[in-house]
Amino acid sequence: PNKIDDRITATICKIIEDYFSSGSNQVLMYICDAGDGKEKGRDKIFERWHNCYMAHFLNRTPLVIEIGDDFIPIYACILTRKDFQHMNIIETEIVNESLGIISNKYGAE
Repeated sequence: PNKIDDRITATICKIIEDYFSSGSNQVLMYICDAGDGKEKGRDKIFERWHNCYMAHFLNRTPLVIEIGDDFIPIYACILTRKDFQHMNIIETEIVNESLGIISNKYGAE
């Protein structure tokens, strides 16, 4: 497997850390690009980065959304700070809305 450049890891982790330093109500959702069939690998990299560098201050809510007649998986994730007060909203509203948004973006019926 290709080794990820340590500078990329440091840059992504710093961007995420800076984003969440501004307050406990920040929410970040990302979708792994599926254009080249490497989306599952990208999801694994982000999971590893979270476990190694961010798990002490961030919650990670992974999503796998299967779209279309072929049930193509789309890998996404929601990040929140550990002190985020509204996890019930994430679980009931954002996750459900994300399913619809991502399905619509990728042309699912």
